[in-house]
Amino acid sequence: MSTLKPEILATESALTARATCLCNHLRKADRVVRQIYDEALRPYGLKTTQFTLLNAIRLRGPIKQTDLAECTVTDRTTLTRNLSSLEKQGLVQLQPGADRRVKEISLTPQGHQRLAEAYPHWKQAQTQTEERLGRSLVRQLLAELNEITSKLGTP
Repeated sequence: MSTLKPEILATESALTARATCLCNHLRKADRVVRQIYDEALRPYGLKTTQFTLLNAIRLRGPIKQTDLAECTVTDRTTLTRNLSSLEKQGLVQLQPGADRRVKEISLTPQGHQRLAEAYPHWKQAQTQTEERLGRSLVRQLLAELNEITSKLGTP
């Protein structure tokens, strides 16, 4: 048992958590990087998360809502909220699948158009980020992040 006073232990623990918490550091990096992409996509009425969903639907669509949630690692509530926004903008279409309990999502012609228009601005944000971080670091980060998600059991 430690002889340290609880308030000293709490401070030491807080300092350790601040310095070593992978979750906190990933979230901070995510917020900083996301601001760059969100700014680039703003003229198209999209946030990075919405661009990512449109792109996933473009690559896999029509796609079941549960499969989209899984491949984007998005919880059901957040996915439903984002899809609702995209549907209101006329960018996606939700239809019952073969099993009426299952919704299938596809891009509308407007969704294809918006994604095509936004892509060069996403690419500009990607290039800006690569230039600021260095392409080598970006490649290394992508490889390591893919390894992390693979080891943690996500697609």
